[in-house]
Amino acid sequence: MKLIFKEIDRENWEECADLTVSREQGKYVASNCYSMLQARFEEELYPLSIYDGEVMVIQL
Repeated sequence: MKLIFKEIDRENWEECADLTVSREQGKYVASNCYSMLQARFEEELYPLSIYDGEVMVIQL
């Protein structure tokens, strides 16, 4: 496993928006779409994603 942190940007935001969690986890975390929008309008939020090599696996 090779973990890489990358900024969410114009090149990968759609891939991030497509990531989901299980139904059980959904009640504990906001959707990636909501989190990306929130980061756009609130100060000090910096959206990142984690890749395993070239595959996005999570959004922070």
